[in-house]
Amino acid sequence: MFTQYRKSVPPEQIKCSPSPGFSITKNKINKNRLLKSGVIYAAFITPEICVIEDATMNTKIIIALVLSICLGFSLNTFAENQGGGNNVMVLNLIGTGSGEVRPVPDIDGDGEDDTATCFTVELFNAKNGRWLGHADDCLSMIVNNEGSINLVGTTYFYLPQGTLITRGETTVQPVTTEIMTPATTMTHITGATGTGNAILAESSGRFMGQTGTVRLSGMVDMSDLDNGNITFDCLFVIALD
Repeated sequence: MFTQYRKSVPPEQIKCSPSPGFSITKNKINKNRLLKSGVIYAAFITPEICVIEDATMNTKIIIALVLSICLGFSLNTFAENQGGGNNVMVLNLIGTGSGEVRPVPDIDGDGEDDTATCFTVELFNAKNGRWLGHADDCLSMIVNNEGSINLVGTTYFYLPQGTLITRGETTVQPVTTEIMTPATTMTHITGATGTGNAILAESSGRFMGQTGTVRLSGMVDMSDLDNGNITFDCLFVIALD
């Protein structure tokens, strides 16, 4: 993430000092790296203020270098994990969907597609709240054990980089206290996680051939299920290998 200034200034004319409330650390920017192809690039790396003096124009340009807390660009939902190099996405499924029966990739190992009830809802980047498009949450192999529900969830994330398809064994439990959101009152808590690969081979684009893990934590309102409707507010943390 860069701010660029369309004036070439020799490095020796750049003077840096800490901005108020910060101190310069060993990671402070190298002045010589501010110049590239005749353009000054100020990277959001360290909290410094650089005063650049231009002798010919008799002007001063103040560049405030601050810590960046926003990790995503307008269409980029990825954050680089500097320790392991993994791509991590945090995606939020929000909205009410009406159930529609569709085929999903084989679940039971017989080589044939299985059926699922799919709900289409809005998809957001949970880190910055930006709208990304939509997702289909498809529910199969549903077992209701006295109100505690187990199912297989196949979720299609329609992203600018391609379609990411994940799958996990999900638990759905009734709430034990009232949970209200701006949209509705939630009736159930849902969750899933695992250490094995949860990315399906049917994913496309950027996600073709990708592997990774998925963690789901969410809330759903199933009070209108008799009419085929479920309201979702679910977070998916997806770590791609």
